[in-house]
Amino acid sequence: MKEVSMSGSRSYKFIFIAAVLLPAVLLGMLFAFRVSAAPNDSLPPLSSETGSLTVTFVSDDGTAVPNAEIQLVKVADFSVSDGKGVYRSAAEFASLHINYADMSTDRSIETANKVYRLVQSRKIHTDSAKTDTNGKARFTGLKSGMYEVFLGHRMDYNGKTYYFDPYLIAVPEAVLDSDGSVIHWKYQGIAVPKSQNMKEKADKPTPVPPPIQKKPTHTVSRITRVKTGDKGNPVPWICLIAAAAAGIVCMTKRKPR
Repeated sequence: MKEVSMSGSRSYKFIFIAAVLLPAVLLGMLFAFRVSAAPNDSLPPLSSETGSLTVTFVSDDGTAVPNAEIQLVKVADFSVSDGKGVYRSAAEFASLHINYADMSTDRSIETANKVYRLVQSRKIHTDSAKTDTNGKARFTGLKSGMYEVFLGHRMDYNGKTYYFDPYLIAVPEAVLDSDGSVIHWKYQGIAVPKSQNMKEKADKPTPVPPPIQKKPTHTVSRITRVKTGDKGNPVPWICLIAAAAAGIVCMTKRKPR
């Protein structure tokens, strides 16, 4: 009967243990790398500063529309608690049961139209300002919250009738860095609603997406929770694990000399 030396047995035992532990260690390193690469999603605290909002109304050819009546109404209060944004609907809009945590573009448009209809049906008080010769209307002294902007009435200008759809905007706005983390709050909001030329007057506005800010540093009109993600690439680690496992398997199959 062929005898197997103890040293050979120890070698195979070591190889077997390495085959089991090495992939686990490498996977642990991969997990640690991915966790450490995730940015902090905590929101910065709000200051006591009040905000402002400048709305610029221009025609479809880019011409400023003066004397347009812009309406503004506060829909919800906004605060930051333990690094998370918290919205609380104003009493006038509590019946709408707005879910601010699920405010996609489509949902934002839908909510803005619901708020608009409620304002009209219940004659809810709004602030108003008329655009100047540059098409600008400015609102100041705004406390942190979600606001709705809409046109008081359709505007006749240069032989055309213009309007824009109601939309939601947050004051202050969250300024993001390249990975989507909030770096600070911007209390001076700027909005340029998309105007539409009405060929036929309609009583009910047709929803259109609100204007989108561009990167690299941009602002968003609402913030409930900042989503952060890991940008680490796991492919090199997976390849390394596979290569290590394959090498160990080949070593175990070699016959002892």
